[in-house]
Amino acid sequence: RGAEHRRANWAAFAAAGGCGMIAKANPTLPVAIEAEAALIGCGLLRMDEFSRAAETVSVDDFTDGDHREVFKVLLGMMDRGEPTHDPTIVRRRLIDAGIYDRIGGMDRLMSFMAEVGSPIGAPHYAKMIAEAARRRKLLTTLEREADRLAGGDDLRDVAERLRAEATFGNDAGSAVNLERVWTEGVANGFGFDGLDLQFLCDLRVTDQCPLVAGRGLLTLIGGLPAKGKSALAESIAFDLLMNNPDARAVLVNVELTPAVLLARQVCRVSGWGGQPPLNPTAILRGVLSDHQRLRRDECFNELRPCLSRLTILDGCSDWPTIRRTVEAVKPDLLVVDYVQRIVAKPGAEQRENINALMTELRIVANAGTAVIAVSALNRAGGATIGAFRESGELEYGADFAAILTDNSEGPILRIVKNRYGVCGDFDATFDGSRLTWHFGRAIHG
Repeated sequence: RGAEHRRANWAAFAAAGGCGMIAKANPTLPVAIEAEAALIGCGLLRMDEFSRAAETVSVDDFTDGDHREVFKVLLGMMDRGEPTHDPTIVRRRLIDAGIYDRIGGMDRLMSFMAEVGSPIGAPHYAKMIAEAARRRKLLTTLEREADRLAGGDDLRDVAERLRAEATFGNDAGSAVNLERVWTEGVANGFGFDGLDLQFLCDLRVTDQCPLVAGRGLLTLIGGLPAKGKSALAESIAFDLLMNNPDARAVLVNVELTPAVLLARQVCRVSGWGGQPPLNPTAILRGVLSDHQRLRRDECFNELRPCLSRLTILDGCSDWPTIRRTVEAVKPDLLVVDYVQRIVAKPGAEQRENINALMTELRIVANAGTAVIAVSALNRAGGATIGAFRESGELEYGADFAAILTDNSEGPILRIVKNRYGVCGDFDATFDGSRLTWHFGRAIHG
């Protein structure tokens, strides 16, 4: 009903407009002209649905020049907090941009809204636009690589580049541009204003860390919720990249967004050297003093050299996508967080699925990659190898397994399997003021 009211409002305003023709795109490449017009129409009718969908596409994804410019104007309006469904303001902003008359004025804007079945379809239209853009990019890559192949490039190199291109456009969890996530989040907000973010502290692995991880090894880390298993695995990945300028890593995280991951790491780095750490919730919400903003940017700059060597699959639970990414990137480290959420054998029972996944991870490790798999524990508790969910399947494939747990004196790291050494308990003290784990002496074992 609200959309119909807005349509009527726009129609009443349309007398000020002219007419225009819709530009035709190159018919030789995949396009989504109608979806482009419909997404813009959604913005003119209902800003809330449009704003969420617009985050999933970029201006460059639009093939029609008029669509591209109108979409850019609407994005600018959202950045300034202006309603994109207000005809007067939209008209003024298009005039300011010098495109109102050229695109056809109000008649053209009305044609955009005519393409909309329902404003709640904005995510669908955005997905169509993004998919067409990915296909165009892949076709362009195919043409380029065909020329290189004809020119004498090695077939294996060409195939590897094509696999990488296809992998990074996969819908089931595409690789994330971390620079873009951070830059846009700092400029426009990370979108966490209304959430109560918990457990955003992170860990710094010290030289005394008893965890065993390395090329050819499959390391299992477990713990109950909020025990720090994910944070520990992430820290290992970032410390590897920061200390080894040629290292590469792939991080699969089903639950944390890239923005939260970066905020956690900025928080962690900010506590180094005895300095008071930044609050990750404040980072995500942008509630920082000028000094804190400067510190935030300094800490991110410490992480920046790592980003081009870190591939994050955001929300990916599809093993074939993960495998293709590993084949393309050839990482030194693969972190899978967490294994119970990854689908390696669709339709199978969970134990059968985990068994298939561990077989796949074993293949990756045997090829020379260090693999860290994060696992949930049975809710019944305990801190033995049997505490891992689907423990039989996990135990068989792992070289090393450790559980973050507690004893009567506090938190410990318990090594419950070590194919190449001893098992036992180690002190594991968390310094909340520095967001750092200190792994101390062996308690027994």
